[in-house]
Amino acid sequence: MRDIFIGELVGGAVCSVQASVVTVGDYPGIEARVQDSEGAVIPRIVEEFGICETFEVARPDDVEFKDLGAPQEYDPEGGSSRESWRTL
Repeated sequence: MRDIFIGELVGGAVCSVQASVVTVGDYPGIEARVQDSEGAVIPRIVEEFGICETFEVARPDDVEFKDLGAPQEYDPEGGSSRESWRTL
């Protein structure tokens, strides 16, 4: 099962949010993408390579996204980016 939402935010940014439980060639999890003229951000909660949370950003002139790591204040108390995505 996979769901996707595509929307335009008040400031004009375009976003897509995807959620999947079982997919072929991809891990289950949640991913959002927000883009505007200033750049883009991709927060993900996906259990992949032992890390379950990523937070990637790119400016318009960047060739690739840079992983900033998920901000710790987004974790539940006692949680971390290395726990299962199901509890995040």
